[in-house]
Amino acid sequence: MYKLKPSQTKINHWYLVVSFLGQFMFVMGTNGLIRPLLRPDSPESFGPLWFLAILAVAGIVVMFY
Repeated sequence: MYKLKPSQTKINHWYLVVSFLGQFMFVMGTNGLIRPLLRPDSPESFGPLWFLAILAVAGIVVMFY
């Protein structure tokens, strides 16, 4: 890995984290929030699991700073 300036790495890290979390929350939010509202009995109502997964990713990101 080549070294970058600290400001550059922070900008790149935050851009990657925000874009990844945005896509993740959009896809899993549409799947995990809309489907249970339409079909409450479906086994796809994994809302709390996706919330915990997002928290875990955020915790891992915080550990790098």
